Amino acid sequence: MKKNWILLIPVLILVVVGTLLIKFSPYPYDSMNLPRFAPPGFVFGIAWTIFYAIFYYSATKTISIPLKKNKLFQLYVLVLSFQLVWILFFFTLGYQLLALFILIVIYLLSVAFVFEMAKISKKQALWNLPYLLWLLFATLLNLSVLVLN
Repeated sequence: MKKNWILLIPVLILVVVGTLLIKFSPYPYDSMNLPRFAPPGFVFGIAWTIFYAIFYYSATKTISIPLKKNKLFQLYVLVLSFQLVWILFFFTLGYQLLALFILIVIYLLSVAFVFEMAKISKKQALWNLPYLLWLLFATLLNLSVLVLN
C-alpha cells in the first residue's frame, strides 16, 4: 500500500503543477496556429488523464520494493518529470523546438519503461502501448505547431 502512495505522488505533482502551468500559460493551445488534425484542447485533459491512470496502475502492478535501485521506478519518475518539463517549455516558455526534443526524450524513456516492464509483465506493458502511440501523435503535433507558428 505504501508503494502505491509513493507511485501516486509524481503523478499528482505532474497533474497539479502541469494543470496550473497550462491554465496560466502565456501561450494557450487554442491561440496557436494548429494543424487540421489537431484535436480541441479539452481532448488532451481527458486523454492524458486516461494515460496517466494506466501508467500509474501498470506501475503499481510491476514496480517492486525497494524503490531506491529499481530501474523501472527510476524510468517511471523520469518519464513523469520530463512530462512536466515539456509542459513548462511548450506552454509556459513557448519554446516549441526545445519541447520537441524533450518529447523525443520522453518517448525514448517511455519505450525503455515499457520494455523494462515487459520483463516483469507483458500484459502490463501492453497496456502502455496506446500511450506510446499518443506520444508519437503529440510529437507530430508539437512539430506541426513549431512549423506553423
